[in-house]
Amino acid sequence: MISFITTYWVQIYAFITLVMLFANFFLTKTFAKQTKVEELERRLARLEGEFKHLPSKTDISDLDRRIENQSGKLDTILTQLNHLHVMTQMLTENEIKG
Repeated sequence: MISFITTYWVQIYAFITLVMLFANFFLTKTFAKQTKVEELERRLARLEGEFKHLPSKTDISDLDRRIENQSGKLDTILTQLNHLHVMTQMLTENEIKG
């Protein structure tokens, strides 16, 4: 066995190196590099920081409810203003005639 290794050590070394090269190639295709992962983590942290100040889902729903409430109040005021406008028109016509 030792004589076999001493005779063909160059070919054995080349074979082991080739196997390691293929293993390295397939591992790099399968797994992400550490620098890429760190870069993605930095980008994610930056995005989380930017989104932190944005309103949440409950804030948006509260705002929507408040807008609907104000819209209802404005409709009520509009009908009252229409009645006031009609009364003002009637009083103006009455003053013009009299």
